[in-house]
Amino acid sequence: MSHYYVTTTIPYVNARPHLGHALEFVQADVLARHHRQHGDRVRFLTGTDDNSLKNVLAARAEGLSTDELVDRNAAAFAGLREPLALSFTDFLRTSRDTRHRAGVERLWRACAHDFYRKHYEGLYCVGCEQFYTPAELVGGRCPEHDVEPQQVSEENWFFRLSRYTDRLRDLITDGTVRIEPGRWCGRAGTRRTWCTPPSPTSTSGGRRRRCGGSWRRPTATWNGCARGTWPAPNAAVTSRRAGGSTRPSPPC
Repeated sequence: MSHYYVTTTIPYVNARPHLGHALEFVQADVLARHHRQHGDRVRFLTGTDDNSLKNVLAARAEGLSTDELVDRNAAAFAGLREPLALSFTDFLRTSRDTRHRAGVERLWRACAHDFYRKHYEGLYCVGCEQFYTPAELVGGRCPEHDVEPQQVSEENWFFRLSRYTDRLRDLITDGTVRIEPGRWCGRAGTRRTWCTPPSPTSTSGGRRRRCGGSWRRPTATWNGCARGTWPAPNAAVTSRRAGGSTRPSPPC
């Protein structure tokens, strides 16, 4: 019997779920059911990323506390289970599930030798939750949201992704790691992405930007910085708390 792990993205809860979320959840559910029918042990995880500046701003716009807005909208996401007949085995919220913080801390400790701190300045779009270079803007505005990004200056923690570029490129090229659909990562795209030395990857953000000053907990080891976009959700979808220890999630 094979083990199979399915996870959706964990969406921000600055608004209630829309049709695009429903489509993604149903597609993941179809995949999970397909593997169960073939006798695989399947773990199907979904959930919400409650920690985001856009959640804080959305709550202010509605005259609600961040907790009120996040709880309301997260409940709407969880509530899709019945009307869409979803068969997920776990629903994880980054602000409420006790397994999440333990998973994030474990991931950070495992990667600690690849982290370093430095000052960073850049043009930041709240809607995208990412930095842009001037060349990536269209008329000085975010190409996705058509707004002027904010000039941000802060201390961040960075990850030395460049140490793993060759290994990642080889894993993708030889098919050990498959990226599907194939059109997302054709051979030319793969060479272009992985043969070019990557820019340092920020894994944290100034607490004022990331949390609106109050929402997200600061990093336990490095006070004043909040965990960034990729490590926290990755920990959310790869760890569970059981028996007093944190370990990779086994299939259910």
